[in-house]
Amino acid sequence: MANDPVDVIEQQRLKLSAKLHELAKNVYFQPPSNKELKYPCIIYKLMPGDTDFADNMPFIFKPQWQITLIDYVPNNPIRYQLAMSLPTIIFVNHFVSDELNHDVFQLYF
Repeated sequence: MANDPVDVIEQQRLKLSAKLHELAKNVYFQPPSNKELKYPCIIYKLMPGDTDFADNMPFIFKPQWQITLIDYVPNNPIRYQLAMSLPTIIFVNHFVSDELNHDVFQLYF
């Protein structure tokens, strides 16, 4: 089917992946927990999206993505590049875990 929603989201994911690879060498889509990551890296995953309705029926669906930059360096310049290079992206959180800095963003793409 030409407009299969799964295909549309996968095409959007591939476009997003290409944009993220412009910013960082190590980009992972929903990696398994046993995957050895190389830092700095970007991990991204699909989140619940936003649906607009017309006549009580879904009209537009906008997938939401969570993007996390992980690095030992707390002030990685990729953080600013992420914040300024993708439309509708917002910085939502920063935390440190296992001596790694995590910068979390949300994006409708």
